[in-house]
Amino acid sequence: MPEWIKTLVIALVSSFFAVILVEPVKAFIQRRTRRRELRRSLYHEMIRNYSELLGQVTIAHNNSEMKRGIGERFATVFKKFSFELARRDPATYYSLGHEMHWIELRYADMEHVINGKFIDEEQHLRSAESTVHLFLANIKDRKLSRSLIFSVSPTRLRTHFRELLGRRGSSKEHGDNSIKCLRKFEITPVTMKACRLVKAAIARKYKVGDHLQVKLSGGRIVQATIKAVVETTEGVRLQVSFGDETARIYEWKIVEEIR
Repeated sequence: MPEWIKTLVIALVSSFFAVILVEPVKAFIQRRTRRRELRRSLYHEMIRNYSELLGQVTIAHNNSEMKRGIGERFATVFKKFSFELARRDPATYYSLGHEMHWIELRYADMEHVINGKFIDEEQHLRSAESTVHLFLANIKDRKLSRSLIFSVSPTRLRTHFRELLGRRGSSKEHGDNSIKCLRKFEITPVTMKACRLVKAAIARKYKVGDHLQVKLSGGRIVQATIKAVVETTEGVRLQVSFGDETARIYEWKIVEEIR
C-alpha cells in the first residue's frame, strides 16, 4: 500500500475519533455555560426586584400616606426581561428542574403586587410583605440557591442577607429576625416587624367558618368558606371549600369578605 494512502487513512481515522470525542464534550460545556449564565441573569433580576419591593414596603410602613399606590410605584421599577428571555430558550430553562417552579412563583407573586385586586390598601401592603417574606423563605429553605444569591448581590445587599439569613443555620434560627430598611442598596438599621408579624396578623384576622369571595388560580371567582388556617413554610394559607371542591389559597387571593 502506498505511503500516502496510509497517511490518508490515519488522518481520516484520527479525525473521526476526534469528532466523536470532542464534539459531545464541546456541546456539554456549551450547555452548562448557557445554563449558568441564564441562572445568574435570573437571580440578578430577582434580587433587583426584591430590593425595590422591600424599599416600597419600608416606605409604606414609615409613611402611611405611601400605602396608596404601592403597586403603581413598584411597576415602574419591576423587571422581567431576563425571565422572558429564559422562557424563549426552553431547552436550557427546563434544565433548571424544580428550581424553575420556585422562580416562576416568585415572579408571579411580584406581578400580583402590581396587577392584583385587593380589598383595601392594608391588604395590598400585606401582599407585598408576603412576597418579600416568601422570597426570603425560599432562600432559607434552599428552594433558591443561597450561594448564587450572595454571588450576584452587591456588597451592601450581601450584608443585608447575612444579617437576615446568616452564613449557616436553618430558617428557624434566622427567619424571625427583623427586616432592615433597604432603599437603592442602602441599609439602615430601622427595625421592621413585617416578615415576623404578617403570618400572625393573617391568622388572627380569619377564622374557621368565615365566608369569603376568592379568586382561584384559573381566574374563577367563587364564594367559599374557611375550613382551616394552615401555617406552611411559605406563610399562612387558608383551606377553603366551595361546593364539592376545596382549595388552599393565600390571603391575597381574597376578593371580598362576606359578613
